[in-house]
Amino acid sequence: MRRFREPPARQRLKNTAVGCAISSGHGERSKAAPLQGACCTKWFQILFAYPAPPCHFPGLYQLVAMAYAIIRSGNKQYRVALGETVAVEKLSGQAGDQITFAEVVLHCDGDKVTVGAPLIDGAKVSGEVVEQFKDKKVIAFKYRRRKGYHRTVGHRRQLTRVKIGSIDL
Repeated sequence: MRRFREPPARQRLKNTAVGCAISSGHGERSKAAPLQGACCTKWFQILFAYPAPPCHFPGLYQLVAMAYAIIRSGNKQYRVALGETVAVEKLSGQAGDQITFAEVVLHCDGDKVTVGAPLIDGAKVSGEVVEQFKDKKVIAFKYRRRKGYHRTVGHRRQLTRVKIGSIDL
């Protein structure tokens, strides 16, 4: 048998502190929130988590279709767009050199999508080498319990940062 009767929604709203919604949002206990439960989470979602409907902010929710391509370099695929900077496996060339990626797998320009089988003929993406650098160190630690065996091996990948200049079909 329940001894506690839940207050109506109007009284619940009056007793729920906004500090509760800001601090927790998940119904956790805190000093700022004497009342807990689903109402705190609900009001947090209504007040803070979701923006107003799109009609109140004209132009904010319009999607701008940018042209992008998926290229293959170093046996990996990268999604690139015009003006982006991407770090790929090490390529020959110094900073300032022009690089051309001839292996274009997919090109998308708004509603027009071109998919290669496996590559798009005549498509290329060109860019400029920004720098040659090393990635963060990756450590592989091998360990066998009770055997006195432990080995530490680490390496840093050699990468090239490229700024995409043009995407041509």
